[in-house]
Amino acid sequence: MFTVIPVQLFFAEKSIKINNRHPFIIITNAILILGTMSCAIGAVASTRNHTVLDVTPAIRGFLLSWPAVCTCTHVTLTTSILYGLMKNRQSGKGDDHPTNRVIDRLIM
Repeated sequence: MFTVIPVQLFFAEKSIKINNRHPFIIITNAILILGTMSCAIGAVASTRNHTVLDVTPAIRGFLLSWPAVCTCTHVTLTTSILYGLMKNRQSGKGDDHPTNRVIDRLIM
């Protein structure tokens, strides 16, 4: 569960740099990564003394919310990186051909 957080931090850093350190991007990324971290900590702490078959509603809540928050964070990070790449592409038409090919393949 905790291996997701360094990956999200890496992509958050790239997202922030690509978007010129926009405050909205920084705050959104921080909130979502903290949500992922708190769900992971809650899931680990609540399942510590339980077996796989001994699932209570509280444990089920953590185990269902953690993938949802992770997915939301990944989609937001990917969208903000793609937005930053597209914004930078429009400012310098034709300057960076590899970036243009990557963006075109991601969109289509």
